[in-house]
Amino acid sequence: MLEDTSKMVNTSRIVRPLSQITLGSPPAVSVLMPVYNTEKYVAEAVDSILAQTFGDFEFVIVNDGSTDGTLRILEEYAARDQRIVLLSRPNTGMTRALNDGLAVCRGEFIARMDADDISESNRLEVQIAYLQQHPDVVVVGADYRVIDEKGRVFSLMRHATSHSQIVDKLFCGSCSINHPSVVVRKAAIEAVGGYDERYVYGQDYDLWLRLSEKGVLANLDHFLMRYRHHECSITGGSIQKYCEDSRNAWRAAVVRRNLHSLQEPTFRPWRANRQIDTYTFMRHRAKSAFRIGEYYTGAIYTLKAAGYLSLQPKRLYDMFAGRVRRGFRKRAHFE
Repeated sequence: MLEDTSKMVNTSRIVRPLSQITLGSPPAVSVLMPVYNTEKYVAEAVDSILAQTFGDFEFVIVNDGSTDGTLRILEEYAARDQRIVLLSRPNTGMTRALNDGLAVCRGEFIARMDADDISESNRLEVQIAYLQQHPDVVVVGADYRVIDEKGRVFSLMRHATSHSQIVDKLFCGSCSINHPSVVVRKAAIEAVGGYDERYVYGQDYDLWLRLSEKGVLANLDHFLMRYRHHECSITGGSIQKYCEDSRNAWRAAVVRRNLHSLQEPTFRPWRANRQIDTYTFMRHRAKSAFRIGEYYTGAIYTLKAAGYLSLQPKRLYDMFAGRVRRGFRKRAHFE
């Protein structure tokens, strides 16, 4: 929940003093980005925000106790661009970091950003225009391209666009709004008390459920983000915790809305909750890339899958033998 800033933030690690931050007219938008050990990608994420066609924003970055070179990179950016408000404090996890950042944000709108993703240059312009034209909407997300560690697109993700569809999916256990793609009205997120710090991994799912009780939820049918998916984006233990958080948030929403007749869904946020080997993982990426016309990326992952398979002669033999057996069975069936 939101608290007094002075209790949460180590002000000695704020690049611009709070007294300077509060001077002048507040910006229309506060971009909020928590960061933890993302030195490999954070510069690209920051550049994508600083290059936005919509210029009336501040960029609140919360360094959540990074132990690599992330803080040094961010300090260099903050020294060059006065729109950046850099907070650095000990590691507490994303939910507390988000609330720390919210306490400093001055904009009417809060745009979320993750430190390894990329915003398209017109993202803020499109989303802010939509919110200004639809005053009943409290949060708007967007479709996104899924990229790998090298920035290669291998999948496209589309979400439900209407409020009723989004809420239906939420109560079916699906988090149908992509957290780092959203812009939220600050008044709305303050009205529900910010992020609930009981939820370490499911803070977004819980927030959408609570915001849906205050106004309209929406997704734009525009690709405004490039969302980076890592081979080890989330561990099995984290997935179980996300499921647990989501289940508890769902139950709390049912109580608030008096919807006790609803059947509780089985929370399985990603197919990744079943372990797959490297070959299968590479093959899935190749198929996804070919499906959307990203043939170069598809070819790369096909070669990676083949290379990995070549290191497992027994599996290669079993696959070949299996195909031969299936071929003989089909031939016998037609004869």
